[in-house]
Amino acid sequence: VALDDKFPNHPKIMGLTDAEFRAWASALAYSQMYRTRGHIPKASLQSIPRATPKIAGALVDAGLWHVNGDGWVIHDFDEYNPERRLKSDRQQRWRDAKHNADVDA
Repeated sequence: VALDDKFPNHPKIMGLTDAEFRAWASALAYSQMYRTRGHIPKASLQSIPRATPKIAGALVDAGLWHVNGDGWVIHDFDEYNPERRLKSDRQQRWRDAKHNADVDA
């Protein structure tokens, strides 16, 4: 899971309780592990540590989650965590550039 390096000081984060922060961070891991692209189904809420309907509502109020169909979606998840395919493409470009630099040296 990728996080912006300024996230700890963001007002949305600083306003969270410890339980809300734990649920938010655990939801990021859940989404990455199950490749849901940021979607948190209502049926899965109980499997996320500290996540309850009340905490989900607080995360929506904070702008960190949005109500979406049968659950929620994590705000900007895809922006910071592109699909694995895109990540693999980016890694391959890095390897190619490194290889080319080594060959030129």
